[in-house]
Amino acid sequence: MNGNWYALRWQVLQRDNFTCVYCGQSAPSVILHIDHKIPRAAGGDDDMANLVTACEACNIGRNLDHFVIPERVNRHKHKVPLFDCMVDYLKVNEEATATEISKALGRQKSRCNIAHLLANSNEFRVSRREGKCVYYTMLNKGERG
Repeated sequence: MNGNWYALRWQVLQRDNFTCVYCGQSAPSVILHIDHKIPRAAGGDDDMANLVTACEACNIGRNLDHFVIPERVNRHKHKVPLFDCMVDYLKVNEEATATEISKALGRQKSRCNIAHLLANSNEFRVSRREGKCVYYTMLNKGERG
């Protein structure tokens, strides 16, 4: 990395208001990284449009080559994918943050994976932002891409 990278990094942090675009946490309460939407290994570049601010947990959880959806076991001993649990939770509660969902599912360690799924799935959309909190809701069938 050269000096230009640090200037570009600073521009991205300022543009994103020093806040993780995936989960809404901000400095100084978390360590912030610069994430490539399309990784360099997959042909992405260092253009501002390809760079976003991400907290350390979300950036590490977003490694798509090794990304695994955590699972939990329900009372019937069947494995239920985290994504399906999130959908069920939002169908009932209509709106929630990644942190609220992770606490409700008893998966606090999966918060970064939940934030990643919420931000990158065509099933969910940002419904509102309150300070550092990003609230998501389910998309209607007609809104899905």
